[in-house]
Amino acid sequence: MDDRTRRRIDAVIIDTTGIDPAKIKIDSSLRDCVELDSMQFIQLMAQLEVELDTDIPVKLMQVSTLGEFYDGIQTALHSNDSPA
Repeated sequence: MDDRTRRRIDAVIIDTTGIDPAKIKIDSSLRDCVELDSMQFIQLMAQLEVELDTDIPVKLMQVSTLGEFYDGIQTALHSNDSPA
């Protein structure tokens, strides 16, 4: 994932959750790092869809680490770039 995209994702996470940016670590547990309940997590994903102009699969709610979350978003971005 390029740095610009990761910064955009981090900015949405920070804006949506109010989390301290120092807590955002790629190998951190996503749920522990962000401390969101299911509804808040859905809101975060909706914000990311708007910011990145892409569809993010719901299965990303099941990933364990922030790194897996980034990878899933990257996959979504690339699959949406593919011609129909």
